[in-house]
Amino acid sequence: MTIKDTLRILLPKIKFIVIFPVIFVIAATGFVSLTGRPTYSATTQLMLLKVGEFITPESIDKAEKLMDTYVKLASNPDVRVRTDKDMASLFSEGAGEAPEESKQEYSYNISLVSNPTEYTLYITANSDNPAVASNAANLYASNVKEFLQTTMQSNEATIIVAATPAREPQGNRMSLIALAAGVIGLVAGAGIVLIMDSMDETIKNAEDLTKYVDVMVLAEVPRIEKEKKNGIRIRQKKYADGHISTSTKG
Repeated sequence: MTIKDTLRILLPKIKFIVIFPVIFVIAATGFVSLTGRPTYSATTQLMLLKVGEFITPESIDKAEKLMDTYVKLASNPDVRVRTDKDMASLFSEGAGEAPEESKQEYSYNISLVSNPTEYTLYITANSDNPAVASNAANLYASNVKEFLQTTMQSNEATIIVAATPAREPQGNRMSLIALAAGVIGLVAGAGIVLIMDSMDETIKNAEDLTKYVDVMVLAEVPRIEKEKKNGIRIRQKKYADGHISTSTKG
């Protein structure tokens, strides 16, 4: 099937096809609005090595290798375990003797991004609570410092920017979700139309006729639509002998 044939099938059903993207967008955005929760982000900047300490090519190469080692150690599972314990202790103290179900949740996730040129590690925590995000980022950075001191006897790690609670949640992906839903709906609508057309065995034109009957089509009578110009309706009627009569009505 060529592009021309595909367009010939789809264009007459364009109103039907457009319904699907609209339905998909409304359903997707509605679901996300009802079930989605805002996400707050907080970042702590941890300098792993002192900038400017290594000035020779050999020492710079050594610093880069040492930086790679420090970054790998920062992602060690033990650091996350320590941070989880610290967070549990911090928020259980804040909850006091309140029932377990009324205590504040402190779920979060951590992501690490290193900047080798500045020997800096960016520790970002995401949570649906801004206080949880900022505390998690700061505690994780502190635990990285302690872990490096224990494993590498390094006292160079320094927190240069501490995380603070975000005032607003990070940008949501509603527009991206709506776009994806619209594209999926458009593809679904077009696919349904094409499938229905492939199952339709009705003869609509001379090309369809030659598929089922081994005959040569000599001519095809065009379909005459009703027209209305300047308030005058033109009617045409074709008789059995081929004669066509035309009448007008104001």
